[in-house]
Amino acid sequence: MNVRRCGRIGGGTYDLVTGHVQWSPQVYALHEWDAPTPPSVEQCLEFFDPDDRRALAHDLAACAKEGISWERECWFTSRTGRRLWVRLKGQPVFVNGVVTQLRGTIQDITDRKEAALALVASETKYRTLFELLPVGVTLANQAGQIVEVNSAAVRVWDLPVEEHVERKTDDQRWDI
Repeated sequence: MNVRRCGRIGGGTYDLVTGHVQWSPQVYALHEWDAPTPPSVEQCLEFFDPDDRRALAHDLAACAKEGISWERECWFTSRTGRRLWVRLKGQPVFVNGVVTQLRGTIQDITDRKEAALALVASETKYRTLFELLPVGVTLANQAGQIVEVNSAAVRVWDLPVEEHVERKTDDQRWDI
């Protein structure tokens, strides 16, 4: 299996002298572009949200004029309207000290971004439930050290969080 296809990553070049754009097959696939030649750089920017488009135009200009490599994660919309999170990287190609070409990659990172957002949502749900439980709950690590306590436990034991986490579950001070 081709590593680029497996990683949903493709590459391309932009020749600053001729204006020629060249894409790998994976870039065509991500764009859902079926024309025999890639679009112009200006048309390529249209696949991105307006704020990202401006930032990408700045990145490309800085790379071309100053030889500055860049990297960015942003929203991307394919030709058929499919929305993806992508990671873009670009770097200059120098000939005799002059930037003559830009080389870059685009990678579909939608799965990673969605997993990260799902993790944040899950953590938020957990935190809310943990804090709203009407019973006192303490969490300890494998060594028995208390690492977390909800507000009901603070009320029940009449101890601040700091004192809870100084103790272990087998601490004699818990005996009533």
